[in-house]
Amino acid sequence: MSDCESSDDEAPAPFRGQHAEVEWFTTHYEVLVELYKIFRDTGELTFGLWFFQNGGFHDFVHFVYAYSALSSKH
Repeated sequence: MSDCESSDDEAPAPFRGQHAEVEWFTTHYEVLVELYKIFRDTGELTFGLWFFQNGGFHDFVHFVYAYSALSSKH
C-alpha cells in the first residue's frame, strides 16, 4: 500500500504545516489522493520506477500548496 492510500476506516494521515495549509489539506484530501495517484502512475509510465523515488504523498502536497495561487507566499 502506498503512503497515500488508506482504507475507509482511516482518517487522513497527520499533516504538519501552517494552519491554512492544514485546513486546505483536510478539505481537499480525497482530490489530493487522486491527483497524487495520477501523478505517480503517469510519472512511472513515462520515466520508470525511479520517478519521484525520494518523494511521497506529503512532499507532493507541500509542493502543490507552495507553488499554487492558494499559498500566501505568492
